[in-house]
Amino acid sequence: MVAPSCYSGLTSAYASEAQLKCVAELERCTLRKRSDVDPLERTTVKQVHSDEDVFNKFVWLVRHGLPYRLHVFQRNFFDKILQVLAEYLLGDSWTRVSSYYRQQYGWKTMNRVAFAMAARRFGKTVVSSQTQAALAIVKQSRIVTLSTGQRASDGMRNAVLHCILSSPFAHLMGQAKKAEEIFVRNIFDHNSLTSLRFLPASPQVLHRRS
Repeated sequence: MVAPSCYSGLTSAYASEAQLKCVAELERCTLRKRSDVDPLERTTVKQVHSDEDVFNKFVWLVRHGLPYRLHVFQRNFFDKILQVLAEYLLGDSWTRVSSYYRQQYGWKTMNRVAFAMAARRFGKTVVSSQTQAALAIVKQSRIVTLSTGQRASDGMRNAVLHCILSSPFAHLMGQAKKAEEIFVRNIFDHNSLTSLRFLPASPQVLHRRS
């Protein structure tokens, strides 16, 4: 997966100290049944699930389960990201189900990279942060986001935190020892953790010349 570069700001409330304390308290509690979460969430801490469950859950989270509702540009951007991530999300099932999903979504080719360029405040950060949050929730991964500087890197980390902490899935947050890192428990198996790292990088790394 190649994470798209995101340079726009995000005008939303970031995680406060009170919210983080609330998450720590939730970690010490058992998972309770929630009426405001879709049926896949209302089961045990470790669930039997298929690769298609992972894919469908990911799509549901980005479109409906996390705080932001995507507008036209953001929906189109996410469709490109989904095309890139489909084979990864479906794992070993891809060979068996690829024809169905390609027909369902109109994918004639399977791209490896998604790139979006737009003016500020078009919602690039919202799409990227919500996509990362959803991926961390449904599939054990190692996600690294490179930004143009420390401020942009911190902004992306805060945006991902906001997506998770402002959703019904705040109880999945783990504890990280480093400021630039986030850990998220897998919704299907709470013993599996995804790590997300947010790092500044030089323009030479982000825009390497051929």
